Amino acid sequence: MPVLPPQLKSLLTVVASAVGIVALGLVAVAGLAVLAVAALFIAAALALPIALVAGAVGVDPILVAVTEDGYWVEVDRWSSAGK
Repeated sequence: MPVLPPQLKSLLTVVASAVGIVALGLVAVAGLAVLAVAALFIAAALALPIALVAGAVGVDPILVAVTEDGYWVEVDRWSSAGK
């Protein structure tokens, strides 16, 4: 196997280092993108129930319990007239 000249070895080392740095940067950007998507998913998963409860309280201010046999029993009612 022939021996590579020192200039070519030096050039290959520089090119390999540059390719490695670019690859590491791409992996870091991809990782940050995955974390951003996960954070948005978690925020949406937390915001949806809060929005539903806030909407339900604004529309129908009655607390109801449903029994095992399907009857709805009013537990509490509050007035939103003070708004």
